[in-house]
Amino acid sequence: LLTFAPVAAIYWWHEGRPSTLMLQHLAIALPLTYLADRWLLPLVVARVAGAGLAPGTYPLYGLTHLRVWTVEKAMTLSPMNNLAGSAFAADYLRAAGATIGSGCHFGTSHLPVPSLVTLGAGSTVGYASHLQGYSIRDGSLHLGRVVLDDGATVAGQAVLVGPCRLGAGSFLGAQSALRAGQDTGPGEVWEGSPARRMPGIG
Repeated sequence: LLTFAPVAAIYWWHEGRPSTLMLQHLAIALPLTYLADRWLLPLVVARVAGAGLAPGTYPLYGLTHLRVWTVEKAMTLSPMNNLAGSAFAADYLRAAGATIGSGCHFGTSHLPVPSLVTLGAGSTVGYASHLQGYSIRDGSLHLGRVVLDDGATVAGQAVLVGPCRLGAGSFLGAQSALRAGQDTGPGEVWEGSPARRMPGIG
């Protein structure tokens, strides 16, 4: 709807009569509309709907659930699929409400609620990993912060469900799952689903 509203307005303004001027107007409107829909709108929605979301347990289909759902849908419209792994990913996620330190590498687009994610300086998130700040279990919505301390690393295709924390310099292996309530100590190596500390490593 938002994408085609400017096009409809231009056609209405020109009374449906094709002309060079109409093409010029369309050539200007379409790129601007794309930028607004795919880049700016998700940021505004994530900032407004995600502001003040606090860890805790909430009823399903209540106002908090609606806000989380709205933010997640907005982030699916965002350009994170294209930005993931680039130098611009961290900046875009900061604008969306995530707390991200300097020198971070963010290689995934799977971050449904940015305001519930904190990445320390020098931390790394691998390809296609999920940083899930919410879960639905036992008939309730549970919100929790996903925290990576300085220098922590998440390998590819891992899943972290908040509340959880990777300690400074710790490592979560590929295709591993850190469940809600799990915290790793500094420098530890965890692997598996559910993740467990690897003895004798870290």
